[in-house]
Amino acid sequence: MKGMPMSAIRLLLAVCLLLPVLSSCRTGAPSSDQQVERLKAQINQNFRDPVPHFQLAQVYQQMGELDKAAYEFDTTLQLDPVNRQAQAAIVKVHRLRGDDDKAADAAKVYMREVAVTPEDSLALGRAFEDAAVSDFALATYEQALRMAPNSAAVYKQLGYYYLNMKNSDMALKNFRRSFELDPYQEDVALELGRLGVKVAVQKPAKQAPAVKKK
Repeated sequence: MKGMPMSAIRLLLAVCLLLPVLSSCRTGAPSSDQQVERLKAQINQNFRDPVPHFQLAQVYQQMGELDKAAYEFDTTLQLDPVNRQAQAAIVKVHRLRGDDDKAADAAKVYMREVAVTPEDSLALGRAFEDAAVSDFALATYEQALRMAPNSAAVYKQLGYYYLNMKNSDMALKNFRRSFELDPYQEDVALELGRLGVKVAVQKPAKQAPAVKKK
């Protein structure tokens, strides 16, 4: 430190003393590498548990390690074949890799799997939305609607979909139809009110008390 001004030396010493304090005060979330090691340890303890595989895949995806993410999502589906979140996530990974054809093929396979009940289709659609592959979410919701054209639940989900897509007109249209089919929905009435349409929620009719036989 020869030749340095005394003020500069003092500042340097203060910084050196402060760094360990700042390091010890770090109480944030564990780093990605720490999460990876923790989840790998859980997998080593019980390989057949799909949960840590799925969580590890999510961490890899956030890190940009898409090949590793794809492997872990695939492993999740081998252990839990109807895990809708993992199905949607692998479609997202294909798209992030730039392989739109593979993403579309995988989405079609999963959509065929849920083309049994509208409830299953809605579950996959919501998973697609969570994974930010909204085009496949819409296609799956429309599949549900074809199976149940008079379902208030499907129209409600479409309403929320369009609301998330910032399409107020389509959101209003679907919420209206949902409420027409089921006027007891307080959540739908609330959304309609936010969109400028006031509706009255019907109350279920009270059943007369049963008359006891003498």
